[in-house]
Amino acid sequence: MLSACMASRLLIATIALTVLFHSFPRLFKANGKGMLRRGTRVAPTDLHAAMAARNGCSTAKFSPFRTNSKIFENVFRRFGDQRATKIMSSVDESRPKYVSADLQVPERFSVAPMMDYTDRHFRFLLRFLTKRAWLYTEMVTSEALIHGNVSRHLRYNDDCEHPVALQLGGSNATSLSLAIEKAIPYGYDAINLNCGCPSDKVSGKGCFGAALMREPEFTGSLCESMIKAVDGLDVPVTVKCRIGVDDSDSYEDLCGFIQAMESVGVRHFIIHARKAILNMKLSPKQNREIPPLKYQYVHDLVHDFPHLSFVLNGGVKNLDEVESFLRENITGVMVGREIINKPWHWGDLDRRLFDDENPGLSRREILEKYAKYASEEMQRDAKLGHGTILKPIVNLFVGERGARAYRRTISELSAKKVPVEDIIVQATLCMRDEDLDFRWP
Repeated sequence: MLSACMASRLLIATIALTVLFHSFPRLFKANGKGMLRRGTRVAPTDLHAAMAARNGCSTAKFSPFRTNSKIFENVFRRFGDQRATKIMSSVDESRPKYVSADLQVPERFSVAPMMDYTDRHFRFLLRFLTKRAWLYTEMVTSEALIHGNVSRHLRYNDDCEHPVALQLGGSNATSLSLAIEKAIPYGYDAINLNCGCPSDKVSGKGCFGAALMREPEFTGSLCESMIKAVDGLDVPVTVKCRIGVDDSDSYEDLCGFIQAMESVGVRHFIIHARKAILNMKLSPKQNREIPPLKYQYVHDLVHDFPHLSFVLNGGVKNLDEVESFLRENITGVMVGREIINKPWHWGDLDRRLFDDENPGLSRREILEKYAKYASEEMQRDAKLGHGTILKPIVNLFVGERGARAYRRTISELSAKKVPVEDIIVQATLCMRDEDLDFRWP
């Protein structure tokens, strides 16, 4: 039989749920399986109250920026003064001890961090195509910076790459803080925590990347230590994540994760609009293609957290789609594989997205400049291979006559260890003059 104490608790819980159901009817699905109907427009404070009631604790736990009048006016407008006052009476007035700095340059467009692609050589090439896009490093683990060659991981072309963000991976607060201390002298414009990589090496054995979304409070503690490490330096700490992981893929789950990060001072998020499926059920490539895109989740975040900034990532194919998202009040758009596959096709983005002049170089001029850069890099680093330094230019002519011969020439001459400048000259001869000399307006 139940003890008197247990019976009393059950009675109180039943009464609380009954009151909650009548007070917040829009927060329940008709089938009773969840609290939030996906896509329902709810003010952040309403969500805080509902989640607090579900978890049997005060609203304060789910209300990080508790005195933000713009948010709280929603609850008064929605429920009326008497009920809103009762809801707000339990709100804790405390704020995060540390709050991330704001981005000095808005992230209207960015190139996604991609392992084996977005190294400093590819970023150098991209600056011939855009001056305004945010660039990201490949993910660097905190342990690699602590125990490895820091310069090899962090050195970049300081005179041309800005704005550029360092993406870190890890699940140990002390290690992440130490890694940031090593990174600070390099002058990155932002530091991003990877909470979205689905690979088994990262999210499985490594227990970071997308796996961090399973533990919002723990991940919040990591972000808090990172923000503390850059306190007073005006270096923003941001988070890149998915919309969910495995079965934790509801909009409510996503909001809970965002709120946990917000509660420790994170203000800027990059959201890959797919969930991640972990434990080797899908490969990283399949995780980029099979889980359906749910852009509405990102639009709902923009509406429900107007004091935060959100960059949309995933499935964006061209500048027309970028412009469409930006017209819908998304803070920015991040693109990855499409830029790797067709870098030249994005050469008009400064004019179209920033109303600024494009760099205006032809591909002939870009290749001449890159040949000089590649030669200097090969002389500086004896371990740098032909494949690594020439990889950024391989897809520069995708879809055009002669492109296959251009790529074959690079591959064959690289295998013979021909000097990189000579390889680029020979590859250029495969292309038509009208393609080599075309410039974006």
